[in-house]
This record gives sequence, structure tokens and C-alpha cells, in this order.
Amino acid sequence: MSTNKQPCICTVINLPIVDENGNEKEPLLHLICSNSLSEILYFIFSVSDSLDVFTIQDDDGNTPFHLLGQRINLLESNYFYDIDEISSEPSLNLVFKILKLLSDYIDFSIKNKEGKSFEEFHKNIIIENICLSQKIKKKNNKFPLERDNKRYVDNTPFVAEWNELFKLRDSNRKNRTLLHYLFMGDRLSAIKFLVDQGADVNYRRKTKSYYGEISYGPSALSVLFTKKYFTCTYVGNHSVIQNHISLRVPSGFNKIPEAKTGWSSDYNELLQPREKRILEETENIAKYLIECGSDITFDGEIIHCDISDVIYKAYCDKENKTETTSFIDKFKNLSKIISNTLMDCPCLPFGNFNRNIYNDIEKVKYVKLESCNKLD
Repeated sequence: MSTNKQPCICTVINLPIVDENGNEKEPLLHLICSNSLSEILYFIFSVSDSLDVFTIQDDDGNTPFHLLGQRINLLESNYFYDIDEISSEPSLNLVFKILKLLSDYIDFSIKNKEGKSFEEFHKNIIIENICLSQKIKKKNNKFPLERDNKRYVDNTPFVAEWNELFKLRDSNRKNRTLLHYLFMGDRLSAIKFLVDQGADVNYRRKTKSYYGEISYGPSALSVLFTKKYFTCTYVGNHSVIQNHISLRVPSGFNKIPEAKTGWSSDYNELLQPREKRILEETENIAKYLIECGSDITFDGEIIHCDISDVIYKAYCDKENKTETTSFIDKFKNLSKIISNTLMDCPCLPFGNFNRNIYNDIEKVKYVKLESCNKLD
């Protein structure tokens, strides 16, 4: 009898990923909420037993690269060129660097059901040149290259389970994988996918201490926002005064509004298009997490954002739903009590008892009916 067990994603769904030295980072849900997508992509590239995970096709025949190609025209350049700064809204310069890195290993020429490849969704000259370079390498049998020794599977527990998760298709959303959502920049769908598989929105790492088991580390909702600073400079009579003002903004912001007024109309004017998209996405994620029962307090502080009232509104909506549900439940219970009382009352022509119409058998009158045949 075989004792081999099938890998189960439940083993890793709430586990932190690890770096090349075996150091723990954060779980996937937390990294997506904090918009730290570069760590996830590097982890998938390193631990995957096959790079075919990057070319899995959804119901439309699209690979993750097809979905990236469809939004190339929305991405902006001249932000950050650091490979560690990949977010749901990466700069165009970053996309060039990522594609250049992966073009040695992953085939960009796969067609979807419309017969289109990744490069046919846009007319970007630099990306076309990257695809051209891959075509030449194919022709000269220099593609694909093998991954180098930077893979750190030896320091990663549950490699089989991680692979099972990264290959898993979302049957509720066109059979897409986690990579599809990351390349789309669709963090909300990625989070819903993970929650469907058992990711805990209130998960925090635990450790044993003298006082028992304690939780530490951030929650998913708390890392959805990050604190940044801007400087206000005032020129006085004899000196220059600088005030450093903190502003809690959605994670992934590169340019923050240099104002703290509390008026949403001000921020709509000050935010860049990229930041506006991240703000809208973050608000939708926050609503979903709170609906799923995410705790809005973290280490005694209320989680909030200085340029959005999404936490306030989501909490109030949840409270109103709870109060409405409580009233309906009380009404149902009262209705049930009244109904049971009426049904048990023998003086009414209905109820939960057998009524004996004929108390005196001698007063019963029998009527003889002719058969149907005779009536015809």
C-alpha cells in the first residue's frame, strides 16, 4: 500500500514565503495587500518545478503575458527602475526589465483563442525588440536557457505544495491562476482566489513564549496602507522652517499628494492617474476584507487611510447590516411565538390538534351516493 500523500495547498496557504537564505517573509495574502508583488514573482520563478506555470492558458487561451500585454498602454514610465518595486501598477521601465529577464526562459509566442500572441496587443517598440531577440534565439537553438543555481528550493519547505498552489486554476474566474491576476494587476481577484482556498484574512504569525502562544506580525488589512512623509517648507524672518508631515496612503504609491486636508476633492486633483487606480483598487480590497471579517484594529490602533474614508464607510455598512439582521431575527422570533400560540388555541378553527366534529355518533347522518356509472 502506497504511503505517498498528494500535496495539499492548505499546508501553505497561510505560510510565509521564504527568501534564498530560508528567512521568512510574509504570506501571499499579506504580500498582495502590501503591493509587494516582486517578492511573489521571484519566489514563483525560483521554486516552480517547471516554468510552464508562466504559460498556463485560461478559458480564453490567454497566458499571464497576454493579460499584461492588454494593459501596456495604461502603464506610465519614468517612475522606479528597481526590480524590487514591482506593484499592481509597475512602471513601463520595470516591465521592460522583467520581460528582458524572462525572455530567455519563457515563450512569448503562444497564441490565444483569437490567434494573438502577447506582442500583438500593443505596438511598443522596445517590447517588439525583446520578442525579436527571442525569435532569433529560437532560430539558433539558444532558447530556452536553463535556470541558474540561484534557485533556493533546498531552503524552502513544502515545495510540492507551493507548486500545487501556483498551478491551481480558479474555476470561478475563467480558470485563471495566481500569476494571471498578478500580471493583470488585479489584486482583488487574487485575494478572492486565495480566500476561496482558505487564506485567513486575520492571520498573524504565532510564536510560543513564557506567557503562552502570542501573535506577531501585521494583518492583511493593516499592510494595505503605508505611512509616507512629505516636507512643508516655510521661510521665516531669520530661518527656514521645515515640517515633516506623515500621510497614510495605499501601499504601492510612488507619488503622494503633498497635502493633508481631509477633503477627497483635494486628493482627486493632486493624485496622478497611476495613484488613482491604486486608490480605487485598495478601497475595493478593503471593503472585501472587512466583509470577510477582517479586524480593523491592529496592536490597539485603528487601521485607517488619510486620503480615503473607505474603512469608516465599510465599518458603518457592516454595523448597519448587523443591526438590520438583528432586528429581522427578533421579528422572526416574535412571529414564531405568536404563530405557535395561535396554533395551540382550541377555540380557533385551525391549529395543531385533532378536532372531533361528531361528539355523538348517533347524530351522524349517512348519505348514500349513486355510482358514477349510474350517473352517466
